[in-house]
Amino acid sequence: MSELNFQPVYGRAPGDQYGQALDEQLANEAAVVAPDNPLDDEASQATLRQLLSWYYLEKERQALNRLEMAMDADFYDNLQWSPDDAQILKDRGQMPLVFNEVAPMVDWLIGTQRRTAVDWRVLPRSEDDVDAADVKTKVLKYVSDINRTQFTRSRAFSDAIKSGRLTGWADSYLELC
Repeated sequence: MSELNFQPVYGRAPGDQYGQALDEQLANEAAVVAPDNPLDDEASQATLRQLLSWYYLEKERQALNRLEMAMDADFYDNLQWSPDDAQILKDRGQMPLVFNEVAPMVDWLIGTQRRTAVDWRVLPRSEDDVDAADVKTKVLKYVSDINRTQFTRSRAFSDAIKSGRLTGWADSYLELC
Protein backbone atom coordinates (compact mmCIF):
# COMPACT_ATOMS: atom_id res chain seq x y z
CA MET A 1 0.00 0.00 0.00
CA SER A 2 1.32 3.46 -0.81
CA GLU A 3 2.73 5.65 1.95
CA LEU A 4 0.47 8.39 3.27
CA ASN A 5 2.02 11.82 2.93
CA PHE A 6 0.36 13.91 5.59
CA GLN A 7 2.24 16.62 7.44
CA PRO A 8 0.31 18.37 10.23
CA VAL A 9 0.87 22.10 10.48
CA TYR A 10 1.40 23.49 13.95
CA GLY A 11 1.18 27.07 15.08
CA ARG A 12 -1.41 29.23 13.42
CA ALA A 13 -4.83 27.72 12.86
CA PRO A 14 -6.45 27.91 9.42
CA GLY A 15 -9.27 29.93 10.97
CA ASP A 16 -6.88 32.78 11.82
CA GLN A 17 -6.83 34.07 8.25
CA TYR A 18 -10.60 33.95 8.15
CA GLY A 19 -10.69 35.87 11.43
CA GLN A 20 -8.35 38.54 10.10
CA ALA A 21 -10.47 38.95 6.97
CA LEU A 22 -13.57 39.27 9.15
CA ASP A 23 -11.83 41.89 11.30
CA GLU A 24 -10.99 44.00 8.25
CA GLN A 25 -14.48 43.63 6.82
CA LEU A 26 -16.10 44.54 10.14
CA ALA A 27 -13.84 47.55 10.55
CA ASN A 28 -14.91 48.84 7.13
CA GLU A 29 -18.61 48.16 7.72
CA ALA A 30 -18.72 49.39 11.34
CA ALA A 31 -17.91 52.93 10.29
CA VAL A 32 -20.77 52.92 7.79
CA VAL A 33 -23.66 50.98 9.37
CA ALA A 34 -24.75 50.36 12.95
CA PRO A 35 -25.64 46.70 13.71
CA ASP A 36 -29.31 45.82 13.19
CA ASN A 37 -29.04 42.55 15.05
CA PRO A 38 -27.47 42.01 18.48
CA LEU A 39 -25.42 39.19 16.96
CA ASP A 40 -23.76 41.64 14.57
CA ASP A 41 -21.87 43.52 17.29
CA GLU A 42 -18.10 43.29 17.74
CA ALA A 43 -18.24 40.93 20.74
CA SER A 44 -20.40 38.40 18.89
CA GLN A 45 -18.16 38.55 15.83
CA ALA A 46 -15.10 37.98 18.03
CA THR A 47 -16.82 34.96 19.57
CA LEU A 48 -17.65 33.63 16.11
CA ARG A 49 -14.03 34.05 15.00
CA GLN A 50 -12.79 32.21 18.10
CA LEU A 51 -15.23 29.34 17.57
CA LEU A 52 -14.29 29.04 13.90
CA SER A 53 -10.59 29.01 14.72
CA TRP A 54 -11.17 26.21 17.26
CA TYR A 55 -13.20 24.31 14.68
CA TYR A 56 -10.51 24.55 12.01
CA LEU A 57 -7.78 23.69 14.51
CA GLU A 58 -9.58 20.52 15.61
CA LYS A 59 -10.37 19.62 12.02
CA GLU A 60 -6.66 19.86 11.22
CA ARG A 61 -5.62 17.97 14.35
CA GLN A 62 -7.98 15.08 13.64
CA ALA A 63 -7.29 14.81 9.91
CA LEU A 64 -4.84 11.89 10.11
CA ASN A 65 -7.02 9.99 12.59
CA ARG A 66 -10.11 10.51 10.43
CA LEU A 67 -8.19 9.30 7.37
CA GLU A 68 -7.25 6.11 9.20
CA MET A 69 -10.86 5.63 10.34
CA ALA A 70 -12.05 6.01 6.74
CA MET A 71 -9.51 3.39 5.66
CA ASP A 72 -10.76 1.05 8.40
CA ALA A 73 -14.33 1.49 7.17
CA ASP A 74 -13.16 0.87 3.60
CA PHE A 75 -11.63 -2.46 4.65
CA TYR A 76 -15.05 -3.51 5.95
CA ASP A 77 -16.62 -2.39 2.64
CA ASN A 78 -14.24 -4.49 0.46
CA LEU A 79 -12.12 -1.49 -0.62
CA GLN A 80 -8.82 -3.02 0.39
CA TRP A 81 -6.63 -2.15 -2.62
CA SER A 82 -5.18 1.30 -3.12
CA PRO A 83 -6.01 2.69 -6.59
CA ASP A 84 -2.33 2.56 -7.58
CA ASP A 85 -1.90 -1.07 -6.54
CA ALA A 86 -5.17 -2.08 -8.22
CA GLN A 87 -4.06 -0.40 -11.46
CA ILE A 88 -0.74 -2.24 -11.39
CA LEU A 89 -2.61 -5.54 -11.14
CA LYS A 90 -5.03 -4.57 -13.93
CA ASP A 91 -2.10 -3.62 -16.18
CA ARG A 92 -0.68 -7.11 -15.64
CA GLY A 93 -4.04 -8.65 -16.59
CA GLN A 94 -4.95 -9.64 -13.03
CA MET A 95 -8.11 -8.72 -11.16
CA PRO A 96 -7.61 -7.07 -7.76
CA LEU A 97 -9.57 -9.70 -5.83
CA VAL A 98 -10.54 -9.23 -2.20
CA PHE A 99 -11.13 -12.10 0.17
CA ASN A 100 -12.61 -10.07 2.97
CA GLU A 101 -11.83 -11.56 6.38
CA VAL A 102 -12.60 -8.30 8.17
CA ALA A 103 -16.34 -8.02 7.45
CA PRO A 104 -17.36 -11.46 8.80
CA MET A 105 -15.46 -10.84 12.04
CA VAL A 106 -16.99 -7.38 12.45
CA ASP A 107 -20.45 -8.76 11.68
CA TRP A 108 -19.89 -11.50 14.28
CA LEU A 109 -18.98 -8.89 16.91
CA ILE A 110 -22.02 -6.77 16.07
CA GLY A 111 -24.27 -9.84 16.26
CA THR A 112 -22.78 -10.83 19.59
CA GLN A 113 -23.48 -7.35 20.97
CA ARG A 114 -27.11 -7.57 19.80
CA ARG A 115 -27.61 -11.05 21.28
CA THR A 116 -26.12 -10.13 24.66
CA ALA A 117 -28.06 -6.90 25.17
CA VAL A 118 -29.55 -6.59 28.62
CA ASP A 119 -32.19 -4.40 30.22
CA TRP A 120 -31.78 -2.08 33.16
CA ARG A 121 -32.30 -3.50 36.63
CA VAL A 122 -32.53 -1.29 39.72
CA LEU A 123 -31.68 -3.13 42.94
CA PRO A 124 -33.03 -2.09 46.34
CA ARG A 125 -30.69 -1.07 49.15
CA SER A 126 -32.97 -2.38 51.87
CA GLU A 127 -36.23 -4.32 52.26
CA ASP A 128 -38.17 -1.04 52.31
CA ASP A 129 -36.88 -0.10 48.84
CA VAL A 130 -38.12 -3.20 46.97
CA ASP A 131 -41.29 -1.59 45.60
CA ALA A 132 -39.52 1.66 44.61
CA ALA A 133 -36.75 -0.30 42.88
CA ASP A 134 -39.33 -2.31 40.93
CA VAL A 135 -41.08 0.87 39.79
CA LYS A 136 -37.77 2.43 38.74
CA THR A 137 -36.86 -0.69 36.77
CA LYS A 138 -40.21 -0.53 34.94
CA VAL A 139 -39.78 3.20 34.21
CA LEU A 140 -36.29 2.61 32.77
CA LYS A 141 -37.63 -0.27 30.64
CA TYR A 142 -40.49 1.93 29.38
CA VAL A 143 -38.14 4.82 28.49
CA SER A 144 -35.80 2.37 26.75
CA ASP A 145 -38.67 0.85 24.77
CA ILE A 146 -40.26 4.09 23.57
CA ASN A 147 -36.86 5.47 22.49
CA ARG A 148 -35.76 2.20 20.88
CA THR A 149 -32.55 2.50 22.88
CA GLN A 150 -31.32 -1.02 22.05
CA PHE A 151 -31.31 -0.23 18.32
CA THR A 152 -29.59 3.12 18.83
CA ARG A 153 -26.97 1.49 21.04
CA SER A 154 -26.40 -1.22 18.43
CA ARG A 155 -25.96 1.36 15.66
CA ALA A 156 -23.42 3.27 17.76
CA PHE A 157 -21.57 0.02 18.56
CA SER A 158 -21.55 -0.90 14.86
CA ASP A 159 -19.97 2.45 13.97
CA ALA A 160 -17.38 2.00 16.72
CA ILE A 161 -16.39 -1.48 15.55
CA LYS A 162 -16.20 -0.61 11.84
CA SER A 163 -14.20 2.61 12.12
CA GLY A 164 -12.42 2.15 15.43
CA ARG A 165 -14.04 5.15 17.07
CA LEU A 166 -17.38 5.80 18.65
CA THR A 167 -19.00 8.03 16.03
CA GLY A 168 -22.48 7.84 17.43
CA TRP A 169 -23.90 8.28 20.86
CA ALA A 170 -27.25 7.60 22.43
CA ASP A 171 -29.32 9.79 24.72
CA SER A 172 -32.46 8.19 26.06
CA TYR A 173 -34.99 10.21 28.02
CA LEU A 174 -38.69 10.77 28.47
CA GLU A 175 -40.00 14.27 27.80
CA LEU A 176 -42.98 15.15 29.97
CA CYS A 177 -45.17 17.92 28.63
